[in-house]
Amino acid sequence: MNIDMFLTKTGTKVPEFAKALNVSKATAYRWLDGSRFPNRKKLQEIYELTEGKVTPNDLILQNEVKPNVIQRIFGG
Repeated sequence: MNIDMFLTKTGTKVPEFAKALNVSKATAYRWLDGSRFPNRKKLQEIYELTEGKVTPNDLILQNEVKPNVIQRIFGG
């Protein structure tokens, strides 16, 4: 499940989601539109906040992140 699906299903608004993760609304919207990708710490926080419903793999598949971005995030 991606972030947008989670927000829709739970009725959570983007500003609430951003506040729960201690990020700006702009950052949360960038994650949603795929122009930015959460760092490793935020990926874990998203996973915990959504009780495992949104996983790092979901976000990677949603955004079709390029391998060099994945390497930068995970240090691989």
